[in-house]
Amino acid sequence: MTTPPEQTFHDASLTIVEFARRWREGRASQTELEDADVLLLGLRRLLADHKHEKAHVCGVG
Repeated sequence: MTTPPEQTFHDASLTIVEFARRWREGRASQTELEDADVLLLGLRRLLADHKHEKAHVCGVG
């Protein structure tokens, strides 16, 4: 059974909130910090690519 995208996003959001809480409290591991850095970099690239593709399709930029 496939998880609906909105449920996947909701679950990921809860995980991020828990990570942020541990980070603020100084309880996040070095591995978690490195993984978060890689994840954020990947998301930034994905969003930038999407924005570029959308602008190209719309004839902007």
